[in-house]
Amino acid sequence: MYINENKEIWDYSQSDKGPENWHQLCPEFSVAAEDKWQSPIALSKKIVTQKAPNELVFHYHEDEFTLRHDNYTLQLDSITNQSYLIYRGERYFLKNLHFHIPSEHVLDDQPSDIEFHFVHRNERDELLVLAILFDVTDDKEAILARVLYENDKLFVKFDFTPLTEHQPTYYRYQGSLTTPPTVGQVTWLVIDDRRVISTRGFNLLKSTLTTKSNNRPLQQLNNRDIYHT
Repeated sequence: MYINENKEIWDYSQSDKGPENWHQLCPEFSVAAEDKWQSPIALSKKIVTQKAPNELVFHYHEDEFTLRHDNYTLQLDSITNQSYLIYRGERYFLKNLHFHIPSEHVLDDQPSDIEFHFVHRNERDELLVLAILFDVTDDKEAILARVLYENDKLFVKFDFTPLTEHQPTYYRYQGSLTTPPTVGQVTWLVIDDRRVISTRGFNLLKSTLTTKSNNRPLQQLNNRDIYHT
């Protein structure tokens, strides 16, 4: 199933509808202007305020998704709602995944070619987003290529094993959504080792965008705690 839900009230340009002015576009968006802990941010070991135990356990299974354009990205919404992760003893179900080109977060002063967001919610409707950054490689067997496409066509049946077979280390911080209304109270887990995506896979995903790029600019740290496992 394919749904197109692009919204025209905001965009990624440098115009009046661009990121610098999102908070002025409507009352709903203005709420975010009061939340100083916005996302994305630049991450490095230099800004880590505290070491944290690795409390992330994946329970991802082969899953099926609907496919749609939503807010200038290709979004995949879970049909089965069977994949989840456990973080700090709490279960968060995978609701959708989408990507940003180039990456929104920056690791050690270097952006990546593409960033995937795995959006989760727990039973209290609290948000946790797992972010994974990828760089393009000419390796045709790159890890994401066999996960996200087949025979030059996007498909919506996933086996997440290649992404989760090794226990990753990550940064954790409290932030916001990166698209309007950019509301806060979002727990971010940003994997700190970059993965790779094949050139073919990257170009296929990029071709689905309605804009040249869809990344929100970096936001200020504003004295928040940054944890690392």
